[in-house]
Amino acid sequence: MPFRKISRNVKLAAINLYEHNMLSLKQILHCVGFSESIFWHVCKLWRETGDHQRTHESPQQCCH
Repeated sequence: MPFRKISRNVKLAAINLYEHNMLSLKQILHCVGFSESIFWHVCKLWRETGDHQRTHESPQQCCH
């Protein structure tokens, strides 16, 4: 499957549906259209950081 950006709202909706046992994982994945491995990756980031995506650290800039 080609790369495509998954919106923040879709990721959070999938997590919420799963955490509140509103749909089965199979149903959630069918609705949101991404793979189970992506779902577990998003969940892992959510549990570890409270966010659904990696933050890219920007290099520190000097103030001159």
